[in-house]
Amino acid sequence: MAYSLPRATGQAVAQHRNALRALLLAVSCASLVACDIPTAAPRWDVKFMVPSKGTSLAVGQLLPSSIVVTSDASAFQVNFTPVTFSRTLGELCPACTLINNQRVPKPAFTGTLNGSLTLPAELVNAQIQSGSVDVAIRNNLSFDPIRPSATRGTITIAITSAGVQIGAATISGIDTALPTGATIVRSVPLAVNASLSSAVGITLTIDSPAGDQVTINTSQTISVTGTPNLVRVQNVRVLIANRAVSISQVDLNLQDVDDVFVKRIQGGTLFLDFANPFTGVSGTLSVRISAPGSTPLVRSVAINGLANQTVSVPFTRDELRSFIGKNGATLSATGTLNGPNGGIAITPKQLVVISSRFELILSSTEN
Repeated sequence: MAYSLPRATGQAVAQHRNALRALLLAVSCASLVACDIPTAAPRWDVKFMVPSKGTSLAVGQLLPSSIVVTSDASAFQVNFTPVTFSRTLGELCPACTLINNQRVPKPAFTGTLNGSLTLPAELVNAQIQSGSVDVAIRNNLSFDPIRPSATRGTITIAITSAGVQIGAATISGIDTALPTGATIVRSVPLAVNASLSSAVGITLTIDSPAGDQVTINTSQTISVTGTPNLVRVQNVRVLIANRAVSISQVDLNLQDVDDVFVKRIQGGTLFLDFANPFTGVSGTLSVRISAPGSTPLVRSVAINGLANQTVSVPFTRDELRSFIGKNGATLSATGTLNGPNGGIAITPKQLVVISSRFELILSSTEN
């Protein structure tokens, strides 16, 4: 015999108590008819399904600290570590090595500087929604490389990923100076919808024309710092490996289960229903149920990576009576999850929804 028990409050408590007593009376009467002289009080068990409060696991739990959901939950923000790189005048201008430490007219040269921003290891690929890279260029040379004379030069900046250009800018000596000891900064917008799938390369090409007399020092440098600025992405695929997750403590809201039922509990099962949008993500959760004045109960639950899964967790009579009907009974969980080798596609608002309910086996007598 099975019965579903809604939240028992007020009039509902009395109704369910009366229903149980009516069932007891009915079974007792039936037993008297069937037997001339009953030798013992009749006994039967009934199953009651008691709903409890569910919880969830948000997508942010599956991500490294360098990838976060934006405040409006419309995208992910990728936080790179800035990169600094430099080259000496000797590397930029091979001809300068022949006239090192001499005061001569500066020779023309075209030189390049290269550096790269490393993507988070867990990011397989993504599509750029918005953002930029701030490129700061510091001139430690004894001359202005793009204004060495009346003739002007340029610095071309190229931002790439997987060999594809995703941003560009040009600094012209016609309208910009880069004197000795100065730093100039350019914010290079990243192309909307461009693919981000490998380290972000930063390449500067300096076209420096011939100039006035200067003292050549081939050990002097030009240095560059690249800093990502609010890079937001969508259509993200990430790797999930040994990701530690936790489900915050949630009140099971079982305090309204009346004592008339609790005293008849003989055993039961907690059913956890997982609606999992992260197909292929599996692992183990350690589920913990706590109640004031009782020893916490811990069970291991395996997540199989399917879109929908129901896990049954059995409890003894005494274990169930330690928290059913008590105010402050809570459920929480911690564990480790793993995903498929190729990663999984994610969106900012995704979450694993976990519903819970208890199936209680009740006896016709209190014991």
